[in-house]
Amino acid sequence: MLRTKALRREMPDIVDESAIIANNVGVFWMNQELKNFPQSRRTIFLPAMRILKAEDPAKMDTILPREIKFITSLPDVTEAELRAVSAAYRELAGNYAKADSINNIIIAKFPDGVTARDKALKAFYTAAPAQKTIVQWKAFIAKFPYEKFKNVNSEEDRMWYDKAFRGVVYEQVGKKNYDILYEMAPVSPFVGLTEFHRLLVLGAESHGEVTLDFIFPYSKLLVEEIEKRTNRKDGNESRIYSESQWKDHLLDYALPAFMGHASLLHRKGDDKTALVWMEKVKSHKGSNSADFMGLYATLLENNGRHNDAMQIVENAVAMNKATPETIALLKKEYIKKNKSDKGFDAYFDSLKSAETLSAQQAHIREQMIRQDAPMFKLEQLKGGSADLAKLKGNIVVLDFWATWCGPCKAALPGMQMAVNKYANDKNVNFFLSPRRKPSPITRRKSNHS
Repeated sequence: MLRTKALRREMPDIVDESAIIANNVGVFWMNQELKNFPQSRRTIFLPAMRILKAEDPAKMDTILPREIKFITSLPDVTEAELRAVSAAYRELAGNYAKADSINNIIIAKFPDGVTARDKALKAFYTAAPAQKTIVQWKAFIAKFPYEKFKNVNSEEDRMWYDKAFRGVVYEQVGKKNYDILYEMAPVSPFVGLTEFHRLLVLGAESHGEVTLDFIFPYSKLLVEEIEKRTNRKDGNESRIYSESQWKDHLLDYALPAFMGHASLLHRKGDDKTALVWMEKVKSHKGSNSADFMGLYATLLENNGRHNDAMQIVENAVAMNKATPETIALLKKEYIKKNKSDKGFDAYFDSLKSAETLSAQQAHIREQMIRQDAPMFKLEQLKGGSADLAKLKGNIVVLDFWATWCGPCKAALPGMQMAVNKYANDKNVNFFLSPRRKPSPITRRKSNHS
């Protein structure tokens, strides 16, 4: 099933394209399964019909009614089997009335089952805001406990559960009830935990909505809960992974939260604990970003692991992902060895990957617009105005960014490096326009934040 072409949409995307088998081969294997293990007829009903429709629609039209009759006449039919019948009517036969009729039968037969829960979930999600309160959510959860449905694989669950859950939490946090996280984090979907950390911890603190000391306990709560999840296999998707694969899969998503928590610890002066959190994800996707390597190198250095720190610094420079922090560490080491900073720029350039740098420069040249800039005159936050017409003949750098834009903020260290480099050059002018407030721009010659 994982390899059959017709089932690519229903199966997890874990099979290389070269291993995909044709639909007629899938039909062959379904027939072999039924021949040798007749009891599989109940289990493979829906995927077998999906493959058959892709390979031989006319044959599927003939066989589908027979198989539906077989399933629905079973004295011990399960909800999952009836849900497969409903899906077959809807997806394969295009008979929505029949599908709805089966769903009604399922709800009557299994009032606390998946279909009933999905119907209640949709009703909650689409209700008016006033009806989507913590009280209504608790009533929903009392009838449909998270533990019972955490391995559900339904379209309704994928579409609405995580969003509805998060909506309830955001509504409470909007009322300054951050303690709701203590109640909701243990039963939160995994992605919800990472989003809470991104928005309610890192986002809120960086925007000045909360203080570091206030938000830190909630950051600790969330990252500890995220780490717990990486040590157990939960959720429908987890069934296709080994335990180690599942942990690696989740840690890829956990990296921003762990790094963010480490950053908070660093600012609180606890570099020892901060390094522990960074090392949990040092080998995962995203650990080769400039921000990660900059913080990691700093923490290694502050924990007495100088050689390891310098290796990270040199790797960052070689990958053209140096930050002001990594450059400062490299320069400090250079001065220590050479007794001055003379020749540092040449040394720094020598560490860069010429191939990567050349590719980046070529990409930039291809993306350049090469059009005249429209003249503008805008008010500056510090007073006065910026008039592009008066800067003719100069190099003018305009940086438009937003506090809620991850890539924008990721680019800030690089922009700061450029600002620092040309701080004393009167012919180079930097202007930034943060979207936290509209319109006004502010000019910076030595500080970009």
